[in-house]
Amino acid sequence: MVLGYHSRKRGNPSAQSSYANKLQKLTLKEKAVKRTILGSVSSIAIHPSETRTLVAAGDCNGNIGLWDLKRRSADIYVFPVHSRRTRIVAFSPSDPQYLLSLGYEGTIRCGDISYSVFDEIYHAEGYLTSFDFLSVDGSVLLASHYDSKLSVVDRRTRNKTSNVHGCLDSKFVYSVSVHPLQRDLCVVAGSSDVLVYDVRQLRKDTTQPVMSLLRHTSGVASASFSPATGNCILTSSMEPCLQ
Repeated sequence: MVLGYHSRKRGNPSAQSSYANKLQKLTLKEKAVKRTILGSVSSIAIHPSETRTLVAAGDCNGNIGLWDLKRRSADIYVFPVHSRRTRIVAFSPSDPQYLLSLGYEGTIRCGDISYSVFDEIYHAEGYLTSFDFLSVDGSVLLASHYDSKLSVVDRRTRNKTSNVHGCLDSKFVYSVSVHPLQRDLCVVAGSSDVLVYDVRQLRKDTTQPVMSLLRHTSGVASASFSPATGNCILTSSMEPCLQ
């Protein structure tokens, strides 16, 4: 896997070096390792609470496991949510009692972790690959389809289909990430492309990107804006590393 770093501003070299040194000093204790699900982990999310550490993990079989690291008991709660790989799990930014998940079978579900109930909020024809929160409160999602489409999903409506559907100028799409400040902008990763789109310009025919970033030589697995400012984009690719 190759990581790419795209930014208009260069970071502070000394700060990056100090951070790297701190990472090298981290240790992993045996009691901090736990099998949360039976299948291989395909996604993970950490609850934003400042008083507890709650981890959600999705696996290749469509299960979601919850692990509360602060509890003395070693109980792991596992929920069979999807029929295929759980691609994305994410806690709602406005109410983290709710856990949202996306499965490859083409559904997005919202689970109330207090009652262990996961309701379907969106169903698509074909594979879904990713989603991000389009609105600050998390009520509106932007979901990506493998066949190069984006859908806007409003959790507040009873309609389980998309309100906006746009076809992108890419062979296929693996991930989508919404700019944290300019929320009309999103970056998508696909074949060897990293493209920035304006959600307001989505069209059912081919939608042109507003910006195209440096191309990888192999498929791009993901591309994400930096969470605070959005000035940087981190990409990952399966192209071989150069020694």
